[in-house]
Amino acid sequence: MSREECLSGTSANVCRMATVENALEALAGESQANRKYLAFSEKAAEEGFKGVATLFKAASEAEAIHAKKLLKVLGKIQGTAQNLEASVEGETHEFTTMYPAFIKEAETEKRTDAV
Repeated sequence: MSREECLSGTSANVCRMATVENALEALAGESQANRKYLAFSEKAAEEGFKGVATLFKAASEAEAIHAKKLLKVLGKIQGTAQNLEASVEGETHEFTTMYPAFIKEAETEKRTDAV
């Protein structure tokens, strides 16, 4: 479905799904940019570039604001009990399924830096 068809209201359900997918992609990008710019800030500070470090830190904070807005748009921020459940679920998946598989693949590829 084209963007024009979504805007004209031809199929709201399809457009809502596309909007959610777009928001998820944007959340991933904003979150990665936040961490990347923070790391760049730390590196610039290490190298004595205080002004550059400050700029990267500000950019990192701006990306965090964008990511938080997208979390709200996606309905990912609930009450504390639900947030705790979601956190436990996500962390459990990481250490029981995701990272063990990633480690095996990194070992197969001889990427000790990634292991």
